[in-house]
Amino acid sequence: AFNNIDNAGLPNEIRQEAIYDQSDAEFIPRVALIYLPNEKHSLKLLYGKALNRPSFWQNNDLLEPNAPQLEPATIQTFELNYIGNISPKFTVSMSLFRNMLEKLIYRTVISVGGDFEAYYANVGELNTTGIEFSLQARPTESFSFELSGIYQDTKDKREGFAEDLQPGYSPKFLGYFKGAYFFNKEVSFALTGTYVDKMEA
Repeated sequence: AFNNIDNAGLPNEIRQEAIYDQSDAEFIPRVALIYLPNEKHSLKLLYGKALNRPSFWQNNDLLEPNAPQLEPATIQTFELNYIGNISPKFTVSMSLFRNMLEKLIYRTVISVGGDFEAYYANVGELNTTGIEFSLQARPTESFSFELSGIYQDTKDKREGFAEDLQPGYSPKFLGYFKGAYFFNKEVSFALTGTYVDKMEA
């Protein structure tokens, strides 16, 4: 059960009550196929699914109290991953991936009698295709570093959504760097950096 009270003790007090009744079983598969041609190289084919159930607040629609409950948002991921130990000091990794998000819960705010109200609906669908590359190295006992980058392209698949309109908070490129110097077993110095490409609000 869910209870919420706005303006408690005032003449315009609003009480909201709801009961969450979700007892259906969900099948959430994860599969991995791994190929090891030798001890230095590995190839993985991965598939996974996850879901995000709507919150009590999202399901508590003041504008339409009798509206059906929202469905869980889902994501399916396909990934082809390669890891290679070039030498004892260098390791590379590369992944090709595709993420498919469906039934995403979008929030819409409208004005009702001078007040702002929000309602939620399962209307979102995003597809992301990308590639990720990383290099891990420890050229000396005192120095190590890690460098990685991701390039991704996300498309909003909602009906009527413009193809050339970039989805919000979806940068094309992400980069990461970490370097560490070890003075001894107790003392080290590290420097990290993150790059996030431009993105729409």
